Amino acid sequence: MDQKERMLAELPYIASDEVLSRERLECKRRIYELNQVHPDQYNRIPGLLKELFGKSGEAVFVEPPFHCDYGYNIEVGDNVWIGGSVVIIAGVSIGNNVVIGGGSVVTRDIPDGVVAAGNPCRVIREITEEDRKYYFKKRVFDVEI
Repeated sequence: MDQKERMLAELPYIASDEVLSRERLECKRRIYELNQVHPDQYNRIPGLLKELFGKSGEAVFVEPPFHCDYGYNIEVGDNVWIGGSVVIIAGVSIGNNVVIGGGSVVTRDIPDGVVAAGNPCRVIREITEEDRKYYFKKRVFDVEI
């Protein structure tokens, strides 16, 4: 079993392996391009993310800067809002219709339909139908969404 296979199997592996080092360098090139997109060209971001990620839905967006090691092992496609400066540890899954508070460190799986935050990140509460009419605390959306 080579080092990449060990990594993907979540076994101890040697990150300085030639193949893994080359793949991280390629990822860094893609991330550099993503993080340097001019604000007038933000429409390029979804395409760059689709090239970087292993799987993604149609509507994917990350506000630069973004960082990861490989990219190809990231899968996105759920309705999730992730606040600024969030760290998501490898192997963690985040459910659908989730809000992750800014600055959180997500160390374990987060279920569907919740607000979660903290270090380590933990579920604070479920998202209810009542929540859907608010965009911030008790501020009601004044446009159709």
